[in-house]
Amino acid sequence: WRDYVVEPSREKLLPDPLPAGYIQPKYTIVIEMKNVLVSPEWTYKTGYRFKLRPALEYFLDVVGYPNFEVVIYTSESSMTADPVVTSFDPKQRIMYRLYRDCTKYKEGKHIKDLSRLNRDLTKVIHIDFDPSSFSLNPENVLRVPKWEGDMSDTTLVDLAELLKTIHLSDVEDV
Repeated sequence: WRDYVVEPSREKLLPDPLPAGYIQPKYTIVIEMKNVLVSPEWTYKTGYRFKLRPALEYFLDVVGYPNFEVVIYTSESSMTADPVVTSFDPKQRIMYRLYRDCTKYKEGKHIKDLSRLNRDLTKVIHIDFDPSSFSLNPENVLRVPKWEGDMSDTTLVDLAELLKTIHLSDVEDV
């Protein structure tokens, strides 16, 4: 029972890369949902709602398949996160979704272990705001500011342009 809570739910978090003949994106983007793509908002009248970060649609258009393999890897539970991801990604540009059960739990924090992704870590870019969540793989992180609902934010536009440059430059080790 302890391992069920503390360790990720499975050894390989993603399936094997696609076989030859299929288009497998060279790079994998692993991105936190909460406070990176959406911000939770609570009122007595509406309860919890999620506000979409400005330019989210543009960001997903730029980084979505076939340019990148996009993976949501969040410390939220699947019951909370899955409907939110479904609502902001109707075109299904996000290929995989990993939730709280896929994180390590240590000292009260959910930590993402990229070594279990079943991908070459030299081709994985992790986008997050929380240093404790990426403590196992700091060399793979693009740290972005925590977003708390400011609608004048331009981070996703800047990030999309940076990622597009990485994709076009065809670097060997991100």
